[in-house]
Amino acid sequence: MKKILSSIILAGLVMACTGVNPEIKDPSRDPVGSSDDPSQSPSDPSKDEPGPESSADAIDWSDPDWYSVNYWERTDRQKAGLRGPVKKWHETQYSTYTEYEYDEAGHLIKSTNVNMESDGIPEHWDYTYDAQGRLVKKEYFWYDGQEPYCMETVEYEYENGDRFVATHDFVFGPGNADASLAIVKGLSLCHQTDHQPLGDYHKVFTYSFGGDGNLQVTEEDYYIEVGSEEKMNPSSYSYTVGYQADGYPHTIDSDKLRFSIREVSYYDNGMFKDFKYGEQNSYNYETGIDVHLYHMKDDPRYLQMETFDLLEGDPSFISLTPRWTRMKFNEHGEPVLRQDGYDKAPWSEGATPSYEDSWENYKYDKYGNWVEYTYHFVGRYDGNQGATHFEREITYF
Repeated sequence: MKKILSSIILAGLVMACTGVNPEIKDPSRDPVGSSDDPSQSPSDPSKDEPGPESSADAIDWSDPDWYSVNYWERTDRQKAGLRGPVKKWHETQYSTYTEYEYDEAGHLIKSTNVNMESDGIPEHWDYTYDAQGRLVKKEYFWYDGQEPYCMETVEYEYENGDRFVATHDFVFGPGNADASLAIVKGLSLCHQTDHQPLGDYHKVFTYSFGGDGNLQVTEEDYYIEVGSEEKMNPSSYSYTVGYQADGYPHTIDSDKLRFSIREVSYYDNGMFKDFKYGEQNSYNYETGIDVHLYHMKDDPRYLQMETFDLLEGDPSFISLTPRWTRMKFNEHGEPVLRQDGYDKAPWSEGATPSYEDSWENYKYDKYGNWVEYTYHFVGRYDGNQGATHFEREITYF
């Protein structure tokens, strides 16, 4: 649960980007399906409807100023693709949901895990910022009765000036739920502490640039018992991130990791353009490294995948890794069609997808944020067809 929350924040909230949530969905990890009516085409963007608090003429679709800001310098609210002075938001279709709250500047200050079927006080993350608007601490609170208990603390330091630092999330690629935290400006240390009754588990990441301009990332793990200062069972490893003249991270090749970043290119606003990486996982030890290529959409609002291709390795229903994926979007950046191919053949123009999903009937509020849509899918494992109606409740300053 903590991992889910932290990853979502990262996306600044999940990258709604894909419409279902603000996170980019990795084809190898996302069990989505296809439309329950294969003959049904995705909704026409021209038929997108205004939300209950707006009229078609009232929505201002002009680009906000932050569209031109480098993606890695945006606030959490902006990384989530939220337009206007959003204060809080959550999706309402399930009895459990996460609510995200921002300050007026757009920093995420609280994410709360709500269970409508429980009378208990919900768990939540609190976020603290310095005078420059940089995240310096986040704390995860769980409640035992009425007393809050801090289960996890993460602290950050910034001693790398204006450098774009590839964090430990960068190695997982743009399909990672924490993709919006893959690069953090100036970061030099991330210290995670998991608080337990008998002691604390620590994981410390340090980031330092060498004379060659490349980044050295070191992870140190240890345990400290209550009442002691001794580091027990310490371990550590390091790897190097290759940088180029543009100041962005481009490659990682280390025998310490089961991932290798082959090459990354960027759009002018710093968003990923093409991201090619190799991955070794529990499903492909016998066949070696799978090589994945993401092409990200050229979109000033959302960081999201447009195409995916498995260049080396075999597609797998077990790991939900297709041979290829193609996405289509409406004029506002929301997805309307996803096609996955699980055959051996690579994608080609006119290729028949194995599965097809669609999104339709988007409604927007007066700021241009979606408040409703319907998602049609087919389960990858069982082939069952279905549809879910999503709604989002947004509160503004």
